[in-house]
Formats: sequence, structure tokens, C-alpha cells
Amino acid sequence: MLSLKYYVSKVYDNDPVNPKGIAFYSNFINALLEHGIIPFVTLYHWDLPHALGDRYGGWLNKGEIVQDYVRYAK
Repeated sequence: MLSLKYYVSKVYDNDPVNPKGIAFYSNFINALLEHGIIPFVTLYHWDLPHALGDRYGGWLNKGEIVQDYVRYAK
């Protein structure tokens, strides 16, 4: 399983995306493909960015966290 949240995540609109993280996963996925391995990158509901957990108390504040999580997932 690949967890992108630590390396490339952009939680809020003004957050930068980590270019080194993008390059790492791009190279990693290309290497898998070169060896005939089809990667499946998934996003689980427990892959909550720490910033959203701090801001909303995890999934306890569903009225507000859902919009930011959807933005993060896109």
C-alpha cells in the first residue's frame, strides 16, 4: 500500500505540494510498471492528514471536515 499523505499531501488551498514526494512516487510507480506490476494507489478514510485531525478533532466534526477531506483527496 502506498500512503501519499506524508509526502505529497496538500491539505489546504495555500499548502504547497512536496515536489520531492511527487518525484519519488512517480519514479516508484514507473519502476513497478517496468516490472509488470500494476500499482493500486488508494486513499482510506483513516489516512486523515494530521492538520485536519488537529483542526477538527478527527471525524468527530463531520459537518466541517468532509469538505476539507474532499479537497485533500482531489
